Amino acid sequence: MVAVELADVQGFILRGYTMPVSRYFGLSVRESTGTRAFLTTLVGNDPTVPSITTAQPWAMKPEYCVNLGITFRGLAALEVPQASLASFPVEYREGAVARAATVGDVGTSAPDQWLPWLADPGLHLLLLLSAQSSAALDSATKPPQQASSPSVAALGRHDAPSCAGHAPRFAWPG
Repeated sequence: MVAVELADVQGFILRGYTMPVSRYFGLSVRESTGTRAFLTTLVGNDPTVPSITTAQPWAMKPEYCVNLGITFRGLAALEVPQASLASFPVEYREGAVARAATVGDVGTSAPDQWLPWLADPGLHLLLLLSAQSSAALDSATKPPQQASSPSVAALGRHDAPSCAGHAPRFAWPG
């Protein structure tokens, strides 16, 4: 059996954060080199930019957690080599919208009921932020927004119901 390095697994895969507030950004790759540089900030060691939260055990629950989803089209937009793209299962290559009925996303759960940007074929990245408080959420949101570039365009944003009453305090560039 191969041991899984917890530092190589995103935290939300193995644990529920149970944090009271969350914010989600749908992003589109406009230019691959700049977007890869932006993504590097999320896995770097810069203490001023929130890093992707791994599955490594916590000594203390953090104030916020950051996770990232990348669609198959996002990998292609990031110029992942064709041989690597071909290695992914057909289910991932087809995407959530095309597979919605197969997985039971019908009726009120169908793609035409989703936030429009979640069904947009240009959705390449989903940045997920979870936090212990609205202040921590706002604090965690600013550095990725500042580290982004015109290479990354925002398609949409969604705040979890517990912080949905907050007006956006910035506009993502793009």
